[in-house]
Amino acid sequence: MMPNPPEKPEKTPASGPRKFKAGSWLSMGQMATSGLELGLTVAALTLLGWWLDTQWNSSPWMMITGTLVGTTGSIYKMWRMNEKWQGRK
Repeated sequence: MMPNPPEKPEKTPASGPRKFKAGSWLSMGQMATSGLELGLTVAALTLLGWWLDTQWNSSPWMMITGTLVGTTGSIYKMWRMNEKWQGRK
């Protein structure tokens, strides 16, 4: 009589290869794009404000205005995108 072969242990999610759904990759890409867009918008409007300050000799008011407008607009866009992702609108 032969003994029964040992049972194979069940695979747990940590022991196997990690599988991502296509939707999770899409969400990560959208978040990365949003972060890049936020940073570039603020940087571009700050630089535009700095350039206007040099042209109009109004330092630092245009740069401050550009930074505030860029930040406010970016936060508003992120807020709207968050509502869209959560299905509110």
